[in-house]
Amino acid sequence: MGWRTVLCVGGLLALLLPLTGCFGPAPRLDGALWAEYTRRFVTAEGRVIDADSGQPGITHTEAQGYGLLLAEAAGDRDTFERLWQWTRQTLRRSDGLFSWKYGVCGLPQGCVLDANNASDGDILIAWALLRAGRAWDRPDYVEAARTISTAVAERQTVQIGGLTLLLPGSEGFVRAQAVTVNPSYWIFPAFRDFAAAFGHPAWAALTRSSLTLLQQARFGHWSLPPDWLLVENGQVSLAPDQLPQYGFNAVRVPLNLVWGGQTDAALLAPFRAFWSAPRDGAVPAWVDLRSGEVAPYGWQTGMAAVAAVTEGRADLPRPGAEDGYYSWSLALLARVAQTDLAR
Repeated sequence: MGWRTVLCVGGLLALLLPLTGCFGPAPRLDGALWAEYTRRFVTAEGRVIDADSGQPGITHTEAQGYGLLLAEAAGDRDTFERLWQWTRQTLRRSDGLFSWKYGVCGLPQGCVLDANNASDGDILIAWALLRAGRAWDRPDYVEAARTISTAVAERQTVQIGGLTLLLPGSEGFVRAQAVTVNPSYWIFPAFRDFAAAFGHPAWAALTRSSLTLLQQARFGHWSLPPDWLLVENGQVSLAPDQLPQYGFNAVRVPLNLVWGGQTDAALLAPFRAFWSAPRDGAVPAWVDLRSGEVAPYGWQTGMAAVAAVTEGRADLPRPGAEDGYYSWSLALLARVAQTDLAR
């Protein structure tokens, strides 16, 4: 017997162990890091506060999805349930998706500020529910994941020019035969898990099309994908109504690729070249894909952690007091991805 088994059968000593240590898989996320994350960004009611947004008290579905994924990885069932119940009760729409933005308004408890959805948030929430349902034997979580992922597959994908495209949201991203997409929303490990668990054909089609677009969406000196991409008549270009940057959105693309088992060296080469090019100081936080201008400040710890996982390094940088919500989220997600990839 292992040490956990000995202690779990040892009567009162079992009370000293987290529940998951005896009755489920061991946590896959450092407990001290998770405790600091919850202290800084998770409220008692079950909201993850995006303190980087510049607006007080803002919660996005992306943040709720990250919180749920990290809570499952940390084996924190109580926080997971609080996050899920608040998300389900407060943000869920009649179509099974979620209003993407909640915050301060005229009501003391806050309110939905934008009822449009964000498909990355929807996907992250569903994926966290699927992972938690399997880990903790919760069929209700798995069924909720099925409902949400099916809603995304059937309401948030469009077929154009032989490609299956993921809409970033229900409203505002389609104009005639032109669709604006966000490559960082292509969460390949979630697509893979949804396809295996629920069998909906949209996920395999979306994976194929997204990889095709990433091969084409190479801009600027570094041949990097942008935060926002326009797909029109079978051609890709920088979205005209968005900043032409590889930045705080697209930094997630390499993490999604390697986490989803996409290890094609040609897909990952532009990121590695950008990270490793000689510069004074740190890697820039963003680069303008038209002008070549780079950010006057360096990347955050979370971005560095994404690079470390992408390059297969064992030691990941730890976030600290100077890092905000997004950097902390990326740094912890990189650790969960690293653990998954080591299995």
